[in-house]
Formats: sequence, C-alpha cells, structure tokens
Amino acid sequence: MDREFIERVRESVDIVDVIGQYVELKRSGRSYKGLCPFHREKTPSFYVDPEKGVYHCFGCGASGNVFRFIMEMEKVEFIEAVKILAQKAGIPIPETRSRRKYEPLYKALEFAADFYHRLLFSETGRTGLNFLLGRKIERDMINLFNLGFAPPHGKMLLKRAKESGFSEEVLVQAGLITKGSDGAYHDLLRNRVVFPIYNFSGSVVGFGGRALEKTSGPKYLNSPDTKLFKKGE
Repeated sequence: MDREFIERVRESVDIVDVIGQYVELKRSGRSYKGLCPFHREKTPSFYVDPEKGVYHCFGCGASGNVFRFIMEMEKVEFIEAVKILAQKAGIPIPETRSRRKYEPLYKALEFAADFYHRLLFSETGRTGLNFLLGRKIERDMINLFNLGFAPPHGKMLLKRAKESGFSEEVLVQAGLITKGSDGAYHDLLRNRVVFPIYNFSGSVVGFGGRALEKTSGPKYLNSPDTKLFKKGE
C-alpha cells in the first residue's frame, strides 16, 4: 500500500458523501454544515469543504481530511481507514510481491497475535489483563490495539502453532520461537504483556513484550530482526 494507492483512494471518495453517512449535512454556500459528531452542540458549527477535501468544527476545533474523519469515527488506525474507504470506493487493496513471498511468515504472526489476544481474556491471561487495567488501559483500547499476553510456560504458542500446521522453521523465521541452551525450541515471549508491531500496510510484523515481574532478562523484549521486521526502522 504505497502513497500512490492512498492518493487514488482519497481522490475516489467524496468527503461530503462519506461524512454524510455519519452527519446530517446541509449546504451552506460552497460548504456543508451539520452538528459536530465529536462534541455536543445545538447549533451547527461543523463544516465540510468539498473543494479542499477537509472538515473543521469551529466549536471544538476538530479538523482533518477524509482519512482522519474515518479514523476518529471508527476508532481505527490510518491504514485501516484507507482500507475502509477503498472498500467504499470499490478499489481492491493491492497485494505486494513481498506479501506473497513471505505469506507463511505473515500468517504465523497473525496467528500469534490472535493467540496472545485471546489468551489475555482467559484464566491464564488474568495477570496480564489485571496489569493493563491497573494502569488505566481500558478494554476498548486493549481491543483496539490487539494487546495480548504471552504465558509463562514457554512452549504454549509453539504447541498451538504446530497443531495449526506451522513448521518450526516458519516460526523461527517469524521471530516467534528461539532455541534454548538445551537445544529445544521454546516461545520467545514468556510471561509478558504483548504489543503487536505493524508495518505501513497494517500487517503484524513483530511483537514487543513487557515483563510482568522482575526478571533476570530485559524488562522490555522485542522480536528479533527478521525478513519482515528490523529494529529501529
């Protein structure tokens, strides 16, 4: 998903039509106005300028383009907003050569993200969930950012992933497992709250893990460098 594609999506949607699905708009000169969806008001102060492709509320200051509007209304990240608008415009999302070449790694990472997230809301993940809630991270934010929990016993992800058809080779290449001093493979992240790391296209490419208790290892641990993830990039 490159800049050319994003620009094509922006030019293919009518900001008035998009916002009009959420706000009742009425023409006001060259612009359109309605009640702001971002704060309560009785007199319309929310304006949409179709020529410039932007909106602005003179009451609360909210402003932006069509992507920002979808991000705010749907509570999604930029890439997801682009995908939503592309779907509205009937534009297929391009599948890059890189995505096709490394599809097994992407699938393994998506599996891991789902595994960690589901585990967070299970009895096994209770300590992780309490850790987040105790730091005022609400459930809607947890779901929005797909946060998860890596269990303390070190082969649970490995076992579930292999049962789902992923090979140890793919899991190693995806940075999900590592070989221990005993020569056996085990999960890289253990007893940690897990934060997925996404690329520009919105695909999971790695994870960050925060230890829940004092450990001889690092407090924060990220995925190793892989074909999909480079630290610092």
